[in-house]
Amino acid sequence: MVCPNVSLGPQHPLVIQNISGLADLYSDEGKYAQAKLLYQRALALGEQALGPQHPDVISIQEKYARLLRQENREE
Repeated sequence: MVCPNVSLGPQHPLVIQNISGLADLYSDEGKYAQAKLLYQRALALGEQALGPQHPDVISIQEKYARLLRQENREE
């Protein structure tokens, strides 16, 4: 449990998960430009904080790739 007076840094795994979750929401709503930016941010932070082979980072990569495929289908 996180204390309400505690600030999490941008590389904290929960922050990365929240950014990725917001990207998921935007992607589901068809807001691909916003989702793309958030996936890119989550990937950069995740790779730096957790490493490129971390399961959470791989999951974000897969979702980002799916978004790019979806975006290309609609163009």
